Amino acid sequence: MSRSFYTAWTWSGFRRGSRPQRRVAQRCIWLLFAALAAPAADATVTFDEIMRWGGDPISRVGACGDLACVASGNLVMTFNIGAPDQPLLLGVAPILSDYCSGVAVAGRYAYVGENAGTLRVLDLADPANPVQVYVLDLGQPIGDIKLVGERAYIASTGLIILDLSEPAWPAVMGSTPFELTNAVDADGDYACLTTSDNGMGIVNVANPYAPQLVGWCADTPDYATAVGVYGSFAYVCSQSFDGLSIIDFTSPENPVLIGTVPSCYPYDVEIVGQLMFTDGSPALAVFDLSNPAQPIRIGVLYGGET
Repeated sequence: MSRSFYTAWTWSGFRRGSRPQRRVAQRCIWLLFAALAAPAADATVTFDEIMRWGGDPISRVGACGDLACVASGNLVMTFNIGAPDQPLLLGVAPILSDYCSGVAVAGRYAYVGENAGTLRVLDLADPANPVQVYVLDLGQPIGDIKLVGERAYIASTGLIILDLSEPAWPAVMGSTPFELTNAVDADGDYACLTTSDNGMGIVNVANPYAPQLVGWCADTPDYATAVGVYGSFAYVCSQSFDGLSIIDFTSPENPVLIGTVPSCYPYDVEIVGQLMFTDGSPALAVFDLSNPAQPIRIGVLYGGET
């Protein structure tokens, strides 16, 4: 699964974020400056140089391997992150017609969502010259984008599922409408979606052409910002709560809030294998999901630490 992180750091937020957050903000601010000032394509910039420049809020970051796509406003830029402390500008994609609200990268393609509902496919075979190869009008706002196998799951006014068997030409497989959602993740036959103020929905995606909303948990805190799914458990981040909400949907029709995990006001969550990473203020935390009902924190990195 490719990574797709959402942040909204302003200049002041950049200065007080955790080191992982500052790295993302560092890259985005530098890339915005690079796009405006047009330095040499092989230029790098130091952290001190970046700190002298401000920039628009970061909207989305999608990465796969050493290649990342960073969105700021209606700009999407590519850079090499093989050396995280020396991001290397590669190229700038054609300017979007609207604010970028979602980015995901898999292989040589980037899937870029615009708030107005347009999904653009960029071919990154030559990362220095991203080429738009396809445009799909979904007709409704695009939020979080998660890639799982040959499918893309998009949070919108409900859930939209795309077929990526032909990665350059995604096609709508199915959708299930309900209220506006802002985050999505999927594992196996189920996808989970969060809303800003009304809980989390469970969608059966076993038949992607006819996804069905089968359950709802209204017990999550307000202002949910992200969700991660591991087996039959979902972990929901919320701006209004100092921790993660753990939801057991072993019975998808009756998801249950079974506990919480303190995690320094997490804004985003990413699950890789049996590890869960939460990106919050002021720390990045790592959890072991050997027992998914009771995640164990095995590491934490606070802002300012190395």
